[in-house]
Amino acid sequence: MYPVWEGVGVHSAMFVAIIAAFHVVASHLTVGAAWFNVYIERRAVREQRPELYEYLKRSAAGCSCSPMCSGRWRRGHLAVHHGGQPAASPR
Repeated sequence: MYPVWEGVGVHSAMFVAIIAAFHVVASHLTVGAAWFNVYIERRAVREQRPELYEYLKRSAAGCSCSPMCSGRWRRGHLAVHHGGQPAASPR
């Protein structure tokens, strides 16, 4: 007894397929961007290239869309570590 939604052009299975396709594309892009950032950061450390760090800082603004959209970024929850102190810089 699964729920059935009868639409004019889009039925319940098609609706799920559309959302699933969007989810797969978004998740694959996110994982690819994360691995790219790991590669760039490792290269910046090995080659002592501060311009790559600057690139990572600029590109990190685009990666923080979901926390910004939910409002947690503006309240400062992501900028402070769990102990109440600012998180230590890895550099």
